[in-house]
This record gives sequence, C-alpha cells and structure tokens, in this order.
Amino acid sequence: VKYDAKSERDYETSLRLFERARKLAPQRHEAYVEAIQILRRHGDKLDLPPSSLGEKNNGNKNHKPEIKTKPASASKLNTLIKQAIKYGALQHSQQFPMHFVKGLPSKPWYSRKDLYEMGASRIVKFLENKFHIIKDEIMKAYKSGILIDESIEDTEGLTTEGKWTELNLYHLGRKFEKNCRVLPKTTAMLEKIPEIVSQVKGATKISILQPKTKIREHNGPSNTRLRLHLGIEVPDGASITVGGIKKTWEEGKLLAFDDSFVHSVEHNGDAPRIALIADIWHPLMTEDDIIGCLESDELERYLYRQSLFSENGVELEEEVAPW
Repeated sequence: VKYDAKSERDYETSLRLFERARKLAPQRHEAYVEAIQILRRHGDKLDLPPSSLGEKNNGNKNHKPEIKTKPASASKLNTLIKQAIKYGALQHSQQFPMHFVKGLPSKPWYSRKDLYEMGASRIVKFLENKFHIIKDEIMKAYKSGILIDESIEDTEGLTTEGKWTELNLYHLGRKFEKNCRVLPKTTAMLEKIPEIVSQVKGATKISILQPKTKIREHNGPSNTRLRLHLGIEVPDGASITVGGIKKTWEEGKLLAFDDSFVHSVEHNGDAPRIALIADIWHPLMTEDDIIGCLESDELERYLYRQSLFSENGVELEEEVAPW
C-alpha cells in the first residue's frame, strides 16, 4: 500500500476515533485491534497526541496535549496492548484477531499431544495416513504446471521478497469447484472431515513458497480456528515463526498453530516448499459455541456443510449449494 501524507493523516484520524471508541467501551476489542495494527505497521511514521496512544493525563482536567509529539514508540504500543489485556479485550500480547471469542483457550503452537487431548486425533491420523496419496497427486499437478497455473499470488501484500502462491480448495465454507478438479483425490480426502469443510471462517489450500521468499508478520482474522500444515515438499531453509517461536515443516507430519497469533514465514532454501493448509474449528468449541459466533450468512454455509455428513461423520451425497 502506498504510504503518503494523505494516508498518514488517515491513520492518525483513525487512531483518534479508535481512542474514542475505546473510552466508550474499554472491553470492546475491535478498537484495540485496529489501533494496534496501525501502530505495528506505521507507528514509526506517525506523530500523535498522547491520548491516541492510551497515555494518561495524570488527572489534570485542563490538560491539553500538544498537537504533535514524538513518533509512536514500541513502549507506547506495548502500553496499549497491556490495557487491552487488562480489560479482557485481548488475552495475549501477540494475538490480535478482529473476530475474537472471549474465554477460548489459546496459545501459538499445538503439539500432537495437545490435539489428541482436545479430541482432534481423528483428523491428525487421517491426514497423515493419507499423506502419500495426497502428496502424489499434488506433486503430479505441480510438475505438470497446472498447480502453478491455477494458483493465485499473495493478495494481501504480505510477501516482502520472492513469490508465494496458493490454490484455494475451500474458502469461508465455499467450495472452489474448478480448483478441486485439479486435485480430486485430495479434495475427496478433505471432504471426509467436517471440521475442515464447515470452517466458514477459514480456508483449505495448497501453499507454494518459492526459494528466497519472505512473508512479513501478520495474523489471521479469528481465534475460532486452528491452522494445520501438512508438509508435502520440505527443503532445507524453510521456517515459520508463530508467537515468537520458530519451527519448520516435516514431510508427512502436521504442524498445528493458532494463526490469530502474529506469525511470519521465511524460506532461504533452493527448492519450493509445498504444504497443504487446512483450518479446523478450535477443538474446544462446542456446537453451540460455533453457531453463536457466526453471522447469518456464515451460519447458512456452516449448517449446509454440516448437513452433508451423517451422525457418524460419513459424507453424504452433495447437492448444489444455495450460493
């Protein structure tokens, strides 16, 4: 995004509005999240009155902040984050989702043991047991060129170096029929897992990271999902950092993390890193929790996807979706 004098004024105005919203409803997380994201990205460029950064005026009613102060510093940003946590608007210093279900336990990384204890062992075992079938189909599509041809490049401006492309199979509960025809076996496997295809706040896709690629820090939009990465082709030099903790992929094994935490990716290797990405509902959410956090259009897609499965999780014949 181009940064100029106008955008600077827009950001400064936005921060003042978010400050007003925060004062009116100190437990409402949206105002904090928007302000935090602006400060994290542009704080070093902005000149702001102290009130826009959550600073106190020491009780002086006649206190009138100067029009301009020093550029926003990391310490001022940290103060705002601490205030958000204090009021329950956020629960972790590196977790900033716009859609936030309060009280839902979360941490950056989830181990295999964590997933098993939360009741997600079926998903882990299924995907890892089907790894060779999934990899064979994905690599054939990659080598033929169709996987790259049908994939799209980063649409959010997160790539600072190199090239990152993705092939969406499902997004927000909507099936990409054309893309799914590129990987029919993989799609069939995924469609046996209701927690994946009914995730209307997430996506399922193939991610291709070319050598010498860097993806800047960012975070996902909701804490209601866990993101699973199944390593398909994993050369040396590729890593992902979530919540300040760095890990790498392993072919045929799942990595699980909460992508509402700040995360970044770096690939210093010499060959593409390819992974299957699938979002699932946070395993500690009940059916009522899920339904209660959805907007009406999301609820319609969620109930439709769930209706395609019988009570024992077996996929039923799909009809044409109503959207």
